[in-house]
Amino acid sequence: MTTPKLEDAPEFLGNLDQLCYARCSVLADGAGKGQRLIDVFNGSGLAFTVTPDRAMNLVECSFKGIPLVFRTPGGHRLPTGDFLRDWAGGLLTTCGLRNAGNPSADEGLHGKISQMGAEMLSVQRDARGAITISGTMREAVLFGTNLRLNRTIRCAYNDNRIILDDEVVNCAPRPEYIEILYHCNFGWPLVSPDLRFVVPEHPVEPRDEWAAQGLEDWNKLCAPVPNFREQCFRHKLPAEDNGLAAMVVENPKLGIGVRVAYDTATLPQLVQWKNCGANEYVLGLEPTCASLNGREADIAAGIMPQLQPGESRKFHVELSFYSL
Repeated sequence: MTTPKLEDAPEFLGNLDQLCYARCSVLADGAGKGQRLIDVFNGSGLAFTVTPDRAMNLVECSFKGIPLVFRTPGGHRLPTGDFLRDWAGGLLTTCGLRNAGNPSADEGLHGKISQMGAEMLSVQRDARGAITISGTMREAVLFGTNLRLNRTIRCAYNDNRIILDDEVVNCAPRPEYIEILYHCNFGWPLVSPDLRFVVPEHPVEPRDEWAAQGLEDWNKLCAPVPNFREQCFRHKLPAEDNGLAAMVVENPKLGIGVRVAYDTATLPQLVQWKNCGANEYVLGLEPTCASLNGREADIAAGIMPQLQPGESRKFHVELSFYSL
């Protein structure tokens, strides 16, 4: 079904909220009590939630009424510093800014940025139904790290894309190593043995010896298995003319597909997290500039970007949703 054109609607509408909105609220109970949420509905089948108090991560997401993402047992929680205990799962979790991957001595698993709340938060919608959410997160300590993450999230009526633009700025008077990983987590019913990957030929590298044993079946998902041992694969996907590379997954039974695209200029690879565990059934598609071996290993290998004082680096990710 074609979404009606907005230019045909003015005389029929009492309020543009009839078609699309971004609504701010606060959780009233549970471990996330007091946490701010922004619920977005774009009027053409896409709905998702932004969590300003967790680095403006994206949690709930559905398309055409079908839930798409994996959620963890803990649900929405205020941060305590324990990544796995605090993690809600969901569409996109930000990992970094000083570590993405194995725990490091100071940064823990996947760094600290997802513990940071947004300030200078702005939620806007124009007359054409374009929604823009922006804010800034600080990862800073006196006499040490002083990083800013400036984030802008955009979507629009009759455009089933979420466009995320980040800028990381080193505000300290000394150089700083940074890395970032966009932990996109898809779950049932989208993710099942019916899922198929639509990608061009490209190099695929197992993260470790255990993943190497499953390399031949990297793009196949089995039914849930108790105590499944997770596997990770690194993908070097070719960029299109616009500089974006993309991994696409489709579920023919549901009739929907999802495209995860990213700018290879600053996100040179995508890490695939495959976990077919019972009650832990998740497919992670994770654009990144990290190896996942941890901060110290990436610095030693010379692959971790370094920002000079006042320098910034931009990152771009697009999540697209469509009917087959």
